[in-house]
Amino acid sequence: MYINCYSVNLATGVMNVFTAAKLVAILIVIVGGLWKFIEGNTQNIEQPFQGTTSSIGNVATAFYTGLWAYDGWNNLNYVTEEIKNPSKNLPRAIIIGIPLVTVCYVLINISYLAVMSPAEMVESEAVAVTFGNR
Repeated sequence: MYINCYSVNLATGVMNVFTAAKLVAILIVIVGGLWKFIEGNTQNIEQPFQGTTSSIGNVATAFYTGLWAYDGWNNLNYVTEEIKNPSKNLPRAIIIGIPLVTVCYVLINISYLAVMSPAEMVESEAVAVTFGNR
C-alpha cells in the first residue's frame, strides 16, 4: 500500500516481479511433477476415487471449499476505472484468466500426486514444501 502511495508505476513494477516469481514457482512444481509422472510415478492417480465418499454433504462441502481457489475473480469489477477499454479487456481477462488458473491447479495437483499420496497431502502442513523435499 505504501509503495502505491509513493508511485503507482513502482507499485506496478513490484507487483509484476512478485507475480513473475509466483509463476516461476508454479512452473517449477508443474515441470518437476510431470517429470516424476513421466518416470512412471502414477500409483496415486491409477485409482483416483479410492477412499472418497459419495455423501452429498461432503461433495457440496468440497465444491464450496474449492471455490476458494478461484476467489478474487470478481475483484476485476472494482478496477474497471483503471482498465484501458474495459468493455473489451475485462471479458478477455475473465475468459483467459479463469481457464488458465484452472489448468494450473489441475497440473499442480497432478504433480503433487506424482510424488505424494492423498493421505500424505492431507497430513502435510505445507504440501509444496513436502513436494520439494522429495
